[in-house]
Amino acid sequence: MTYSTSSVKTNARPSSSAAAENKNGYQISSNDGMQRLETSENGLTRQEASERLKKYGPNALPEKQ
Repeated sequence: MTYSTSSVKTNARPSSSAAAENKNGYQISSNDGMQRLETSENGLTRQEASERLKKYGPNALPEKQ
């Protein structure tokens, strides 16, 4: 999953709101954001978190050298 300051780019399936698809991450509703990221207000299940960790790796920035 790739994030930038101007938009959210994800491999998640598209949201049902076509208008939200063309907006930057900060311009969409929390519901559209959760739908894009395939999550909910309750977060991910342990199984889903484990699968995403295997698929995308840890949520960490590379250390400066």
